[in-house]
Amino acid sequence: MDTLSTTLEDTTFPLSRRGYDTAAVDRFMDNLRDVVIDLEARLMVAMSKSGSLETQMRAVGDAEHVAEAAFVAAADAKRRLIAQAERKASDIIAEANAEAARLLGEPERAVDKARREADEVLNEAVKRIEASDARAARIIEQAEMTARTLLADARNTARELTTSAQEDTTQGIAHAEREYERIQVLLATLKRAVAESLVTVEATHPREVVASLAVDLSAVELSN
Repeated sequence: MDTLSTTLEDTTFPLSRRGYDTAAVDRFMDNLRDVVIDLEARLMVAMSKSGSLETQMRAVGDAEHVAEAAFVAAADAKRRLIAQAERKASDIIAEANAEAARLLGEPERAVDKARREADEVLNEAVKRIEASDARAARIIEQAEMTARTLLADARNTARELTTSAQEDTTQGIAHAEREYERIQVLLATLKRAVAESLVTVEATHPREVVASLAVDLSAVELSN
């Protein structure tokens, strides 16, 4: 029949998918085996004394009650030693399991912390890009309004001068139209820059953010 120390000697822990600290668990198992071996040795001594006492009591026929009492005492001692060994083994195994759980939990906490920090950095970058694109959209809108105002003013001025200077009016309109075309070229350049920033955002940020910026750019184009 295998003893408790032999059972502990043959006990192994299966590796989980993330593994465990084998050195820490092995140290706990070594301590447990030492305690159990010591308790078993003490139990053997007690049992030897009990056997010797039983032999002596059997040789004394008129002291049966003494022998019985000694036997009961030895049996009680044996039960106490076994119970003590089992409690000690349970405590050591529980401590080993707790230590293994702690060691396994540390990598998960580190990953969660890194993920949270990465999300914070990404969110901050998205906010800055959104603010930059919003400023670009406002600049484009203001430029378009300025261009429309210039063209409207030029046409009004041309109509006012038609009766007195048709040629000057025509030149004024042509100049205004050239100015409007020049502003439209500048607007196209700004739109291309915004579109290129959208491509960069699409490669590194959530799709919904890119979609929102794309809608803003489309609204600007339709307003022309």
